[in-house]
Amino acid sequence: MGENNSSYIMFNALVLQKLHWQLFILDPDGTLTAWVTDLMTGAPINQATVSISNQKKETDQQGLCTIKRYRAGNIQKTEEEEEEEEDTKNEILIVEKGDDLCIQVNIHSYRSTDDVYIWHIFNDRGLYRPKEEVHIKGYVRLMKIQGEAKIPTYAQGIIDYIIYGSHSEQLQQSKVELNNYGAFDIYFTLPDNVNLGNGYVRFSLLDSKSSTQHCFQIQEFRKPEYVISSMIRPPLAYYCYPTVDQYAIASSEGKLFVGGYLNDAYVRWTVQATTTTFTPANKYDYMFGRAQSFCYYSSNVRKNKVSYPKKHFQGKTNSKGQHEIKITYHGIEQEPRPVIVHTLATITDLNYQTQGTKANFLIHPCTYYVGFQFVKNYGKKDEPVQTKVIVTVIDGNLIDNILVRCEVIGYGSEKNEDQNGLTIFEEIKDEQTLTIVSSNKGAVNIDYTPKLDGRYNITYSVKDEQGRLAMSYYENFYVSGGYKKEIQHDKENSFIPTDAITIIPNAKKYQPDDLCELLILAPFSPANGLLIIDCDGQVSEPIRFQIESGKKFNNY
Repeated sequence: MGENNSSYIMFNALVLQKLHWQLFILDPDGTLTAWVTDLMTGAPINQATVSISNQKKETDQQGLCTIKRYRAGNIQKTEEEEEEEEDTKNEILIVEKGDDLCIQVNIHSYRSTDDVYIWHIFNDRGLYRPKEEVHIKGYVRLMKIQGEAKIPTYAQGIIDYIIYGSHSEQLQQSKVELNNYGAFDIYFTLPDNVNLGNGYVRFSLLDSKSSTQHCFQIQEFRKPEYVISSMIRPPLAYYCYPTVDQYAIASSEGKLFVGGYLNDAYVRWTVQATTTTFTPANKYDYMFGRAQSFCYYSSNVRKNKVSYPKKHFQGKTNSKGQHEIKITYHGIEQEPRPVIVHTLATITDLNYQTQGTKANFLIHPCTYYVGFQFVKNYGKKDEPVQTKVIVTVIDGNLIDNILVRCEVIGYGSEKNEDQNGLTIFEEIKDEQTLTIVSSNKGAVNIDYTPKLDGRYNITYSVKDEQGRLAMSYYENFYVSGGYKKEIQHDKENSFIPTDAITIIPNAKKYQPDDLCELLILAPFSPANGLLIIDCDGQVSEPIRFQIESGKKFNNY
């Protein structure tokens, strides 16, 4: 999960066909929680005996049982205690009631209740030659566990560090003391005969078990004899036009370090245009373009991205070390969105040294951009869904008196009977169109009332004086009661299909004392569920909930 000190939560689920119930295990930090439910109905099993190691407890009316097995904190242990704790890492869990017996082996606990040290280390260059001086700076924080919070504090003490070459040969060893802010700064000179490759420094904080390492490159290289740069001109905002050709000029330049220009050098250009996203200045709390659905962080954005074929050009620099190309464009994307044009110029001198330089420019689909913001991340049937909408230019200034068109399409299902009297579910739509005029004083409200339980797609659009269109989209806005199509299970299947649960919070960010509301969408009902909240390794008490028959959603 990124850092060595990250907290892990492991979920073990066991379903045995010959039993009448199933077992779910949560073991985040040595406190084991078992949830025993009926295999057929999902109802909790009361008074089932749960035993692990030499401890034994019974489940309550919610089917839950909690057993504390390990000690928390940085406690010095004897060798016997450490061996005993090592044995608990692979324990056997036994659950029994009546004639039913369930065994789960290899129950492993990932500790998350210990205070941990966090390191942040960087160097001045990353790449060094032999005999050069390496400067490294670092910060160390002690993350203290206080109740359900992790409090960062300045680490104190002495750091022992060892410098190694690319073959893990020791080059130097020394110590450095952390200052009052938990920071340190070291420097050392690489030997003349040091091996080339990846060197590293091993840092260890004395009187603790915390250590880390930092890598750097050791290479022999020739200093370049020239420097290159590139730019796009004229330096202004570019807009697309349906028929009229527009252009931009990409210019590269090479200069010698000893003075003068890099003339008559070979230049190769690579130009490619791709669709992209754009957010006007200081409007980052609004969504523009094809917004990412809150529930889906997958490939929607990448799937809708369009990359045009690369174009290649070549030439030679003039007497001033310059070379230019003219890039012409026209037309409008079928889905109006900004396009970024990337240019790469590689220049090779007479000694076959090659350097590259990049420049790019953005082509806007319209003079205006329309952005939106949901007051809540999901809605409820027959209750207004509130959205805030703004119209801006590219610098973020709000524009007054621009007509905003909002198109809402909802998708749901309706239970009917076919001509044979069999129950069928038919797809139905809820289509609405709303308009409002923008304001330069703030966001305007566009509210619509969903008539279906299901998912909604929402589109906002505006036009500028040239008739160019700007659009913003949001797909899969959920309204309470909506869910994905039920999987049609074949009765002859020899396996148990797996369905998905969707959880949507009412907001993206929360402050202390804020109320968090969750919309839970289940693919079936009635159902029994267990909700556990993990905040950076701090796990809440399990919350059991029920979804009533025919409802398929719950709010918490």
